[in-house]
Amino acid sequence: MKDGGGHAIHARFAAWFNTRMRDVLRLHPGVAEKAPPTRRTRRKRVLYLSFPIGLGHARRDLAVAQELRKLHPGLQIDWLAQDPVTRFLEAKGETVQAASRKLANESAHIEDEAGKHDLNAFQAIRNMDEVLIKTFMIFQDVLESDPYDLVIADEAWDVDHHWHEHPDRKRAAITWFTDFVGWVPFADNGPREAFLTTDDNAEMISHVEGQPNVRDRAIFVGGPEDIADLGFRRGLAPDARLDPGAV
Repeated sequence: MKDGGGHAIHARFAAWFNTRMRDVLRLHPGVAEKAPPTRRTRRKRVLYLSFPIGLGHARRDLAVAQELRKLHPGLQIDWLAQDPVTRFLEAKGETVQAASRKLANESAHIEDEAGKHDLNAFQAIRNMDEVLIKTFMIFQDVLESDPYDLVIADEAWDVDHHWHEHPDRKRAAITWFTDFVGWVPFADNGPREAFLTTDDNAEMISHVEGQPNVRDRAIFVGGPEDIADLGFRRGLAPDARLDPGAV
């Protein structure tokens, strides 16, 4: 049993519940059991997760991949991504992981949330739970059935969240990077959003402090001037914020 899950443990710890339900079903006679993962080659392999909202991320990620190949000739990079990123990568001759076709489309969700060009980014991400847990479960299945040496996660907040909550599910080294850290509420959106952003920031900080070894390398894409001169939560002194280098 998982502590802290309460009555709706399948909702509070969805990744924990899903993986255990999956494992139980695999033991059932009516469900084919997966063969244990095997290393098909000694060639170093990277699974690259590219953030799907905006092709700016894809261009940046492709540049990173190209530089990695220069530093490590023979490196194999497979991409777990969604349309339109997959079309961009395939046009550049990149290898898209077959499981990519199973992913739910985050870009479509954001477009629906935006309506007439009025996007509340924080609420849009909060409303994307079902999409993100599906993405994570597909990612987890890929790693457990076909091991990789390294995961590069460009703003893969779902992976970062669930591996921090369930570090026993980590199956590879991970380099995680992002161009924003934390949420700032808009005053016009009222006290509810202020409470939720504070709670979300506090959870992220507790994850990093409680499981410092989940992120093998964490990179903030930007400079000091890109970091808002604000704390992460109410009651935190302005100079007592989380060091971006440690996020």
